[in-house]
Amino acid sequence: MKELHRGVCVQEKRSDMLLSVQDYERAARTRLPRPVYEYIASGAEDEEALRANENQFRAVSVVPRVLTAVDEPDIAREIAGCRLKFPVLVSPAGVHRMAHPDGEWASARAAARSGIVFSTSQHSSVSLEEVAAGTRSLLLGHERGADLMFQAYILRDFRITESLIRRALSAGYRAIIVTVDSPIFGYRFADSRNGLGSLPPHVSYANYEAEKTRIAEIIFTGEGGMDDHIDQLFETSIRWEHLEQVRMLCSEVPVLVKGVQDPRDVVEAAQRGFAGVILSNHGGRQLGMAPGSMAIAAECRRALTLAGFHAFPMLLDGGIRSGEDVFKALALGCDAVCIGRPVFWGLAVSGEEGVADVLRILREGFVRAMKLTGCASLSDIPMLKVIYSTAAKL
Repeated sequence: MKELHRGVCVQEKRSDMLLSVQDYERAARTRLPRPVYEYIASGAEDEEALRANENQFRAVSVVPRVLTAVDEPDIAREIAGCRLKFPVLVSPAGVHRMAHPDGEWASARAAARSGIVFSTSQHSSVSLEEVAAGTRSLLLGHERGADLMFQAYILRDFRITESLIRRALSAGYRAIIVTVDSPIFGYRFADSRNGLGSLPPHVSYANYEAEKTRIAEIIFTGEGGMDDHIDQLFETSIRWEHLEQVRMLCSEVPVLVKGVQDPRDVVEAAQRGFAGVILSNHGGRQLGMAPGSMAIAAECRRALTLAGFHAFPMLLDGGIRSGEDVFKALALGCDAVCIGRPVFWGLAVSGEEGVADVLRILREGFVRAMKLTGCASLSDIPMLKVIYSTAAKL
């Protein structure tokens, strides 16, 4: 403590305090090897889509109501049969072990402790079964364990896709997410400049370990690792019929479609009976000129309403960096949001505890936003007036 004037004392200024997601990113950048940090942080092509994800949140303002006497707002929600203590899910993102040795095991446990859904990626560096077991052990004795979702890509050999989904269902996953924006991988300059053409030796796509025989028939591994040839696994002509196959396979659990941005695709997902959509440009890592999801959220909600799907679940992925960002997404008609990179930053700084703290920051910021805008429940948020700056309309 130091005295400033007439007995007024303040603490010494500290540069190591982790008060925001941005603080965690700065701290993670100092801890991670540069190629790994840039692998996580970078986007495709000139990174236009990556920048749009965050910038478009800055271009949206929400007009608060006052004199509404909000004490403790109700922030719980259910999405596709999964419970959320606040409207945030951990987005499916691969290879968490790039950031921390405990990888997805730690991230999933932090999500379970926070009362939200963890989505295990097909490209997880911890097997989907181990992720599920880790959350079960954490919640041992609870009537119902953690709610988990499994994310799948459509592969050329649909037998592998089917096998992975069946494994997830057997492990107790409560919903399936199908990512549809990746017939091929986007091109990221940072990875080429850093020579990161394949995964580090200590990291692997753990879910493929049990599928090696079939995968070896597809991928030529004469030079480089599997990651160098991963594009050869994907179905490059993915169609709605492929998703219908997944839905038939998952007759007892909901299926969500991730990676849609056009209102026509959103409405078609609803018409075909899927359980929801996730508006996403893949964190800006696929099509470099794709819009940020915030730019199309309100239009997609209007299209659903006009088509008669008033309550169809619509989630937003990409660019969330604060509780107020979560709030803005809901003000534009989304039901919940998915976060990706903030989880990696918390994981890199302090493993499971770091992820839990990032989620705490988002939750507390969201609750503050509800109280300061006079919203007692989530259903009050879309009723608020939203103001767009000129930049938001670009």
